Amino acid sequence: MTIWGQLSIKSRLIALLVGVNLVALLTGGLLSLLEFQRAFRQQVFENLTSVRVSKAKQLETYLDDVRGHVATLSENQMVVDTMVTLNSNYRDLQNQAIADDWIEAIEDYYAEQFLPPLSDRSSGTYIVANYRPVTQAGQYLQYRYIVQNSIANLEEISDANDGSQYSRTHSTYHQRLRTITTEFNYGDLYLINFDTGEVVYSVYKRPDFATNLDRGPHRRSNLATVVNAVRADPGRGFVKVVDYDPYIPSQLDPTAFMAAPIYNGPHIVGIIAVQLPQERINTLLTGNQEWMDLGLGQTGQVYVVGDDFLMRSTARRLLEDAAAYRNTLERLGQTPQTLTLIETLNTSILLQEVDTVATTAAFAGEISTRLIRDYRGVPVLSTYAPLRVRGLDWVIVAEIDQAEAFRPITILQLYMSILGVILILLVTWFANFMALDLFRPIRKLLHVTHQIQSGQREVDLDFGRDSKLGELGNALNMVLQEIQHQEALVAEKNRVNENLLNNMLPAPLVPRFIKGDPVIADAIQQATLIVVRITGLQALTQAQASEKIVVLFDRLVRVFEEKAQYYGLETQLTIDETYIATCGIAQAFLDHQERTVNFALELVRLSETGSEGFPAEIDLQIGIHSGPVVVGVVGAPTFMYKLWGSTVEVVLALNPKGGASNSILITQTIRDRLKGRYMLVPCPPLYLEDKDTPIARWMVFTRTGQFIQQVGLVQKTHNLLLPQVTMAAEILYNRVTYLAPEICAMLEGDDPLVHQILVKDTLQALVNGLSSLDKLLPMVQAWGGVYAQAGVQDTHYEVVGDALGAMLEQTLGDNFTVDVQEAWMAMFHLLSGVIREAAIATQDSPTSPSNTP
Repeated sequence: MTIWGQLSIKSRLIALLVGVNLVALLTGGLLSLLEFQRAFRQQVFENLTSVRVSKAKQLETYLDDVRGHVATLSENQMVVDTMVTLNSNYRDLQNQAIADDWIEAIEDYYAEQFLPPLSDRSSGTYIVANYRPVTQAGQYLQYRYIVQNSIANLEEISDANDGSQYSRTHSTYHQRLRTITTEFNYGDLYLINFDTGEVVYSVYKRPDFATNLDRGPHRRSNLATVVNAVRADPGRGFVKVVDYDPYIPSQLDPTAFMAAPIYNGPHIVGIIAVQLPQERINTLLTGNQEWMDLGLGQTGQVYVVGDDFLMRSTARRLLEDAAAYRNTLERLGQTPQTLTLIETLNTSILLQEVDTVATTAAFAGEISTRLIRDYRGVPVLSTYAPLRVRGLDWVIVAEIDQAEAFRPITILQLYMSILGVILILLVTWFANFMALDLFRPIRKLLHVTHQIQSGQREVDLDFGRDSKLGELGNALNMVLQEIQHQEALVAEKNRVNENLLNNMLPAPLVPRFIKGDPVIADAIQQATLIVVRITGLQALTQAQASEKIVVLFDRLVRVFEEKAQYYGLETQLTIDETYIATCGIAQAFLDHQERTVNFALELVRLSETGSEGFPAEIDLQIGIHSGPVVVGVVGAPTFMYKLWGSTVEVVLALNPKGGASNSILITQTIRDRLKGRYMLVPCPPLYLEDKDTPIARWMVFTRTGQFIQQVGLVQKTHNLLLPQVTMAAEILYNRVTYLAPEICAMLEGDDPLVHQILVKDTLQALVNGLSSLDKLLPMVQAWGGVYAQAGVQDTHYEVVGDALGAMLEQTLGDNFTVDVQEAWMAMFHLLSGVIREAAIATQDSPTSPSNTP
């Protein structure tokens, strides 16, 4: 017997009263604590959000100011004059003779001064030949302004004292451009030739000075990227921006650029580009490292993250305690190379990954606050939002450790625990007093309890005039109401479960499943199955985050299921890159084959057009087969709805992954039912190990993007044949004559030359007609009846196809690539398939033959 069972009724009443009062006290205290916690948390979040909003506004305003300043500089007459003059001076230097000792000095500079620190930072190997300038102007200017000067601050050099026109122009404008760069804290300022991509001027004379951004050593840098962006959209006053990327001329420091075109009247003469100041952005976000004054306490920080989930500002912990920050990253498994770069560059920009719930939500456009785990795995209060910066996909996040933010709540919990112990003692004393008064009517209470336990819902709860017992009666009445409510919930749950089963199983199987039949299976005499292979989905998703993969796959499945429901199909399975559906199982349709083919054509249309969110990078291989299947429920307690039979085996192998792009293959059963409604082209048969006879296949022809590309390739290579078309026709004719002489005997007349001319003209007509299939196909279909009466066999088409391939290989030479061969054979199989289908139709319903070749 338990301790509770050994207690007297009085003791139990005392315990009950203590419990009830204790629950009431604890509930009140807990609600008060929760309300305080809610209000305090709201205040903390509001303060944190205020900081985030303020910093976001400052950063957006600053970047807009820089954008406006760059636009203003591009219109400044001094900048325009400088650009025009330096372009001319730079061109003059392209004919400047460069002494061998200059070239040797330039190579020594790169080998001894520039590249060694670069190798130390990246642990890589850099070759001098890949980075030194190769043009005469570049060699001249880098020698005069970089190599021959021993001072550390090359921006102080206004005149190289070489007497050149370039140096005279440079000395005129350099100090003004340097002042602009210094006052606005730009990392550098560049003037770039719009047409050639030559960096004709820079303030700080780094190794990108006097190099070519189209063909030079920094052609893959983000400076080259922003220059190309300006070239692509050179509107007057339009400013382009490029995100941070390691920049080799700055010793791999993360660097971002803004650039705008320079107009001299109506003519574009160059591009002005500025290097965004990394320190200025950090100062804005850290409040000059005065985090306490910002209300961020000991652990709070504001940082920016790019669309690659890497930081675009420096982490607070790196600025305050670099050693502790390194230890944290080591614990999280950061690579030694990255740790070395963080320590060397003293920045977390492009080096610290922040793939958290907050950043993911912010990139989805969400502006919110929540409790999450940050990139260290530590619980934090986080507020986040996307930044409104044109050209940059950035988000801003403000966070503070949960432990620091909620420390006042922890202290309050301690005080309330002490108060709770005192209240328990008081409640126990009071409960003992009340138990004496409640002891007398206890028997009636027990009787009522037994009535309720036995299932009675209408009981006598009248305990007389005693107000306390009256309250107890009311409480019991509420219990009865709750029981009735729970019983109603159970009934509702059973109804919901039955609805779920109706969604998971065909309607005829649901009652049998609910009844608990041990074997649930049905044989369907005729149903249509479709298997859709999705090609390209894995490559599309392998570089994305898991959340984005799920969103993409969910969108595809929703589109598939929406279209399936529209055409009366039922989804059976979606796994990996395969989608399976059926028509005619749960609901019988007389046109289940046609519904399924129309469903497949709709999927191909979506894939080709990219509509309804269908990714353009994927294509489909679809197989459709109709026949008997066995359906049933297997497994316990987790059950599955399964399909069996040879029909399933055939449709799974009908159009395997890797087949023609956006192709639909059907079997004999579908073809016999739907011929005449669609253009059906015979395909090579399918051989299965456990089948004695091959499975005939037809392709439902659709004008896909791949088909259009192949038509263009056939017409292009046919144009290459035109100079030797007579020889090509002769080769094709002789090859056919050699392989199957009886084919030539079917042609009118005995003159081989006439036959060769006929071959040439026919080939020309077919190739040209591919651009207008609506006109070509009726003509080709008319040939089917003629060929059928002439005795043309399926093997003859194979002979002509082999002869065509041999002719193309012999005449095209190196132009006969794999793509060319596949394109010609695809067109041949299409047209020969149309002829063969027309021949079969003619045999079924004879028509008068036309005079066709």
